[in-house]
Amino acid sequence: MTKCEEAQKGVDKILERLEVLSSRAFHDYGPNFDYAKEKESLSIKIRINLVSLVRMMIHYGKHLGGFREEPQDLPRISYIEAQTSIELQESETELDATRMADELEHLGPIGFKNSNEEYFKFPAAID
Repeated sequence: MTKCEEAQKGVDKILERLEVLSSRAFHDYGPNFDYAKEKESLSIKIRINLVSLVRMMIHYGKHLGGFREEPQDLPRISYIEAQTSIELQESETELDATRMADELEHLGPIGFKNSNEEYFKFPAAID
């Protein structure tokens, strides 16, 4: 399997997760649902997967040299629901470095290797 195929497989995996989470939102959650029992809320799970998907698309597009202009990176956002702002909090900055790597891990080798170089500069990456 080529690195590009692995990356596509990772994108497909995130899309499948979002479909499952969306289905859960419509079928499992109702007026009698006990939200306190959830370790991580559905809205945070959806946010994590959406942020990961957008970051993966930007990263992969940069890798392929697929943008006319360099896109801006997605601003880092908070995963704390008990606040009104989505700005990353100081208490999350250490954890955010791990989150950033986790968000791109689904791209496989493209998410980690040659991340700052465009695809056409690495013909050996095609396999």
